[in-house]
Amino acid sequence: MTENGARRRPRVLSAETKWEIFLQVTSREITQADAARKWHVDVSTIIGIRRTVKDAAMAALQGKVCVFNEVLSGFPNGA
Repeated sequence: MTENGARRRPRVLSAETKWEIFLQVTSREITQADAARKWHVDVSTIIGIRRTVKDAAMAALQGKVCVFNEVLSGFPNGA
């Protein structure tokens, strides 16, 4: 919440930024908490990015294209 009590609008991250976050956190270059601070998002956003990438990769490896589209729909703005 901001000082006047209104909720702050969530930050929209590009697909490329989400991928970069995923790579850095997965390779342990940066912690989830540090990534959240770096990109000014909540840690739950970082966790969600990791979960979505994992789910999408698993769906793609299983050849389930329709599942992949459902996973992407979990992201705001589709990606």
